[in-house]
Amino acid sequence: MSFLTITKHLARCATRILKRNVFSSGQMPSKLTRAQMATFTYVPDTAPSEYGETMKMNLFQSITNAMEIALESDPTAIIFGEDVAFGGVFRCTVGLKDKFGKDRVFNTPLSEQGIVAFGIGAATTGATAIAEIQFADYIFPAFDQALFAHVAGLKIVIPRGPIQAKGLLLSCIKDRNPCIFFEPKILYRSSVEEVPTGAYEIPLSKAEVIVEGNDITMVGWGTQVHVLREVATLAEDRLNVSCDVIDLRTILPWDKDTVVQSVQKTGRLLVAHEAPVTGGFAAEIASEIQAECFLHLEAPIERPFFLSLVTLISSGFIGIIYHLSFVRSKISLSSISFSPLSFLKMTSFAVVTSASFEYPTCSCFVFIINSNYICLFTNSHCRVFPITVQALLFI
Repeated sequence: MSFLTITKHLARCATRILKRNVFSSGQMPSKLTRAQMATFTYVPDTAPSEYGETMKMNLFQSITNAMEIALESDPTAIIFGEDVAFGGVFRCTVGLKDKFGKDRVFNTPLSEQGIVAFGIGAATTGATAIAEIQFADYIFPAFDQALFAHVAGLKIVIPRGPIQAKGLLLSCIKDRNPCIFFEPKILYRSSVEEVPTGAYEIPLSKAEVIVEGNDITMVGWGTQVHVLREVATLAEDRLNVSCDVIDLRTILPWDKDTVVQSVQKTGRLLVAHEAPVTGGFAAEIASEIQAECFLHLEAPIERPFFLSLVTLISSGFIGIIYHLSFVRSKISLSSISFSPLSFLKMTSFAVVTSASFEYPTCSCFVFIINSNYICLFTNSHCRVFPITVQALLFI
């Protein structure tokens, strides 16, 4: 097998791991548990001994601990956001108001523009402002649809686990530049590590090589790091290919030197990100490395990705692809002909459903893609839940 083929094979492996619980054996189970919806195997880190004593924490506990240290060590530090005083929807600020008072830990109105504007104003007057945006989806009104990575001076950080989260968050809080700290929701409780109890900082804009190899470089951040670890294990076991796995940790400004050094050694690069291929940050990395390492590359740079899908309905709706066998098990489609002509005549149909948990009722719009896949758009979050069909209405 040529190394060009191996690079493409690893890209396919990464994509399959991303999708394995959704398209396992071409079918979907009738019910997916929260654990089954995880798309990677979490690998805990070990803290360096110089960080001191440790305590078992998950991601949200390590974030809480980091903010507690920041409030204790910096009298100008304040934390604010929607429901922050109550502990936050993910409990990341639980207990902080009771310990530090309502003047330093407080709620804000439901206005992301207001939260960000207040943070900017507080910072310009000398305060250390820690503004929480409840969900990443809510940030858009605060920056008028501009892309984070296009804003000079911002620092964007994404941790892969609790140890990293605490050290990187403390570095963000002490940094005098505005930092955006993304917290992977799936890791809040699923990731557990022995986290140092004292204060420590992990340098921003410094990547970490977490698996060393000689044949291919694989770069990711956040949860994708764990996907790449699995791919590296598969490559070693099945292909006898050793991989360099790099966690960027900070994606703006990103550590180009570490990636360049690795690619000059391996001659190959794969970049994984949780985004469509068009306009994703992996393209920026690929462009930079192609220019810097042109004479060292022995194969094209690969970017495993999900398909770029067109959203055909109003904003606020999210597209999900289900395998047809799953839908057939939930919806009686025997009367529907799946010939290409029928797709042209029947552009869409609506399914009124009743979810078994969390959402008493919700509406789904179903668009047929081909005989194997259909696309479901729902006004709920991107969740897979058991569906009991009450009616099938053709539009």
